[in-house]
Amino acid sequence: MSCILTYQDLEHRMNELERTLVAQQKELERLRQNDTRLQLLQQSLPMVLYIAEPFDDYGGTWVSDQVEKISGFSAVQFMAEKGLWADRLHPEDKEKALTVYGDIHKSEYIELEYRWQVADGSYRWLRDTATLVRDKLDKPEKVIGTWLDITEQKLLAEESEKNRKRFDDLADTLPQIIFETDEKGQLTYVNSQAYNLTSYTEEDLATGVNVLGFVVPEDRERAAHNMQRVMNGEKLPAGNEYTIVKRDGSTLPVMIYSSQRVESGAHVGFQGIIVDISERKKMEDELRKAHKLESIGILAGGIAHDFNNILTAVIGNISLARIYSKPGEKIYKKLEEAERATLRAKDLTQQLLTFSKGGEPIKRSVDLPKLLRETSNFVLRGSNVKCMCNPADELWAVEVDEGQLSQVIHNLVINGDQAMPEGGEITITARNRDVSPEDNLSLQEGSYVEVAIVDQGTGIKEEHLNRIFDPYFSTKQKGHGLGLATAYSVMKNHDGLLTVNSTLGRGSTFTIYIPATRKSTVKDTVEREVLHQGSGRVLLMDDEEDVRYVASEMLAHIGYEVTPAADGQEAMELYKIAMQAGKTYDVVIMDLTIPGGIGGRETIKKLQTIDPMVKAIVSSGYANDPIMANYKEYGFIGVVPKPYKIEQLSDVLGKAVR
Repeated sequence: MSCILTYQDLEHRMNELERTLVAQQKELERLRQNDTRLQLLQQSLPMVLYIAEPFDDYGGTWVSDQVEKISGFSAVQFMAEKGLWADRLHPEDKEKALTVYGDIHKSEYIELEYRWQVADGSYRWLRDTATLVRDKLDKPEKVIGTWLDITEQKLLAEESEKNRKRFDDLADTLPQIIFETDEKGQLTYVNSQAYNLTSYTEEDLATGVNVLGFVVPEDRERAAHNMQRVMNGEKLPAGNEYTIVKRDGSTLPVMIYSSQRVESGAHVGFQGIIVDISERKKMEDELRKAHKLESIGILAGGIAHDFNNILTAVIGNISLARIYSKPGEKIYKKLEEAERATLRAKDLTQQLLTFSKGGEPIKRSVDLPKLLRETSNFVLRGSNVKCMCNPADELWAVEVDEGQLSQVIHNLVINGDQAMPEGGEITITARNRDVSPEDNLSLQEGSYVEVAIVDQGTGIKEEHLNRIFDPYFSTKQKGHGLGLATAYSVMKNHDGLLTVNSTLGRGSTFTIYIPATRKSTVKDTVEREVLHQGSGRVLLMDDEEDVRYVASEMLAHIGYEVTPAADGQEAMELYKIAMQAGKTYDVVIMDLTIPGGIGGRETIKKLQTIDPMVKAIVSSGYANDPIMANYKEYGFIGVVPKPYKIEQLSDVLGKAVR
């Protein structure tokens, strides 16, 4: 059979061939366009695309052109050297990277970061993400993945970490607590001072504790309200005062300064600082006590002045009555008892005087161990409480008002005795102590003798400790609230300090700090009261008629001629008249305080202009300045505090009129 192609057949085949060629050209153009798009896509991507086939050779069957920007190696060069990727892994990252790739058939997807050495010899950080592709038989065929250069991100992260470390180091040097919380108030950061001030550990605070949990229950509602106000964008005062609870259950007064943390316009938490204000509170308490003492001192001084005038008349009359009676008579003993009772009332006025500016201590060197033993033994006479007095050897010398310091010891021992109704032991120790600013005591830096009085009593409640030295504050049914306040004031007037530490149920320790001197301690000698007879003319100035009367009678009884005067003006007129008559007074006894008139301080100055040789003795039950303690500096030759007995008058007159 012959095969003859007609013209029509040939034309038909030519047309088919032409159509096929056109279709192929279109497909080729489409492929060219796709390749162009792929190239543009590869170039626009920030990462390298790669195909590893077979995957366990760690070689690149194909990589995108972006590899040259990252590594410095061309795509052709990279695909030509099969071991290039594995050989240039950082030694510290190589084992991990190869292991992860070797196990890709288990997870089928990996993501890891490692350092890789580029063409110039430096290392770049790469983030590698890869997916395992399987064939139709579900066997691993190849790996398709990407490399992203994250070197800049790593450097920024490292710099951020360094900055954070610098911040942490700086924050840890601050004395305040620095904190951050999340939006719910859960702690996310605190500096080391948080652990120092609260005794909590890192483990305690690592569980996201809410900041409100540290505030005492009575402050918690107010703190939560303030946090809500901050969240609402409200501006609060610079700081808010709260009390927080430490790990051991004790409390700490603090001032919290906080603000809202905002990111992208949204509330994300709180930040701020917590300042320990316990020392400030302590100073405020000291100032408050000082103000109370100053206020009560004005009242107490006036009461003491009037009361001592009354006591002077009472004691003076009793001492005269005792002298007029005979020692063996029944009335004599009664008068002695009355005199002792009246002198105990004098002790009460002495406590009142310590609240006034006139309660200046009359200081002299004393035998401190002897004073401690004698006072404590006297207080505990007949008590079921015993006292162990253990002063250290070679104690530094102190200069104190013996009567006032004895009153301090008396009050503190009485306090310990009353705290142990079933009996017990009080221990008194004394030692030398150098005080420095690091001791955090309200004292000037220097040398002190520290006396500690320790009891085994019931202790003092924590809420009472801050008020224990307040005037008229007492937890005892029979207490008048002046004992500890008196002791505190006495030590302040001595430039010393009285402190207390107490644990409920375990007793209390009262510690007094007495400024030490470089003088030798004077050993006391006992002086018996003797009634000295004398002679001479005495001018007696006092605004109280009862005092003038009884003092004149006492002076007359021991041999003196007395002229009374009601105030300084009358005393000066009488003195002038006596000088003009040639009958100068041998001595003038002057009351220091004359309400509404001229007192002893002004009178002595004017008398000295009249008679530079005038001899004057100052007397008072209260003074607004330290004249009673430093009488010689003001022109007086002696002092007789009210109330006084006839023996005291005879003694001071005997020394003045010689």
